[in-house]
Amino acid sequence: MKCDFGCGKEGVFFYKQSMRWCCSDHWSRCSYMKEQSSKFHTGKKPWNYNKKGCYSEETIEKMKESSKITLEKIKERYPDFLKEEDIRYKDETKASFQVHCKNPKCKNSKEKNGWFDVGYDQIYERIRQLVKPYGNKKQFLFCSERCKLDSEFFRIQKDPEQLSLFQKYYRKVFRETKLSVKINYNKIKNIELRGKKYGYDLDHKYSIYGGFINQVDPKIVGHWKNLRVINYSKNRKKHISSRITLEELRNNIISFR
Repeated sequence: MKCDFGCGKEGVFFYKQSMRWCCSDHWSRCSYMKEQSSKFHTGKKPWNYNKKGCYSEETIEKMKESSKITLEKIKERYPDFLKEEDIRYKDETKASFQVHCKNPKCKNSKEKNGWFDVGYDQIYERIRQLVKPYGNKKQFLFCSERCKLDSEFFRIQKDPEQLSLFQKYYRKVFRETKLSVKINYNKIKNIELRGKKYGYDLDHKYSIYGGFINQVDPKIVGHWKNLRVINYSKNRKKHISSRITLEELRNNIISFR
């Protein structure tokens, strides 16, 4: 499929609402649309232009105020978010926020009446996944990567020692995967599409999590026959599930040899 916005490149992203294909994850990033936008705005002055500069001090203050996140704006625009999450200002300055960690075992969790400082990016992402129609209703708020991996919502209910073992196993698989891709680059279908430019990820058909639970050799999980290139969103929905069984993976590797 070709991009429906005029550049003629391959259409990688499909917009369900408009039923059109695009070469980029947003229509404004299409090279043709960029060119048209540039032509339209060239030579034109902004509506609030004045002799001192493009924006007056009053306008700048209004822009800062409108872009600022407040609890009032969240309550007005995203009431569903407040049904799932508790959020408060960190202090009287109202410059930052605090929320509960989703891991019930954490000292910062709601169960233990704890709070932690949260960034704007985390809040935005949680709102996007929870409120937007295309969201996955997940992307929970965790105070650390350790809490995320140790949480029941990440499907790893292990003690700290087991969690540490999983992290070591993950690093081993990552090294084997990197080496496998380097040696067998031309054997992996569509490997050139991997990355933010085209919106594709490198996925393990038999998941790293499954390999850890079943004590599979990292070399097997990181083998190029266990790798595929899939759309970023599909990879996120797949999460830690496996597309094939361990027996199928081993048979594929044996048959290749």
